[in-house]
Amino acid sequence: MGLDLLAGEGTNAFTADAEDGTGQRYVLRVEYAGGVPAFDGITMVIVRLTDDLGDVGDVLLRLNLHGMASNRVRVAIGYQPSQCPATDCPADDPEAVATPAPSTPPPPDFVFNPDPYTGSASDADTVRFLEQASWGPSAAEVNRVKALGFRDYLNEQFSLPATGYPNLTFPPDDSAQGCPTGSPPECIRDNYSMYPIQRTFFTQRAQRTGSVASASSVRAASDFSHFRT
Repeated sequence: MGLDLLAGEGTNAFTADAEDGTGQRYVLRVEYAGGVPAFDGITMVIVRLTDDLGDVGDVLLRLNLHGMASNRVRVAIGYQPSQCPATDCPADDPEAVATPAPSTPPPPDFVFNPDPYTGSASDADTVRFLEQASWGPSAAEVNRVKALGFRDYLNEQFSLPATGYPNLTFPPDDSAQGCPTGSPPECIRDNYSMYPIQRTFFTQRAQRTGSVASASSVRAASDFSHFRT
């Protein structure tokens, strides 16, 4: 796979699955992952077969880590089929090739230590971070977050008391009645768009990280003619 466990990760970071000749998939539990004695660069993985995985013949087995999947290897369960492909022998994946152990052991894996994001960052990184974790950056907020650090900023936001959605008064369904001729030009914006929600939450910093998933829908709803919670 070309992937390494992060510092502090263990066997539970892996998942595994197998597919038999009928196309049925089995989710397998990874019980052990560790180095092979005298071969520091090779990782040994032990998986537990599920109760419903009987004598099915060949299966294609793969490992998953950090959202990435390995190539699938063929493993015989119960017996070795005499003919492939068949109901007891799935066809090889396209462009699949044999992957024997290397004749020369690879060097030991290094432990990857991710950036803890506790120090200062560039202006561009901070702007992008605030666009994803808040309702948008300002010059003052960019400078503050650069001095604070991303992790401390998130901890600060999560420690703030939670706030709820505002209890807004609904205008009439017909915008011609709610904003008749002669109404202020901002009447439609203030009553028949997402603006009241945007305006309220822009000032509620406690919601900045808790409502990131909603930010895109709020911003994309500016063309709504009416809105109700």
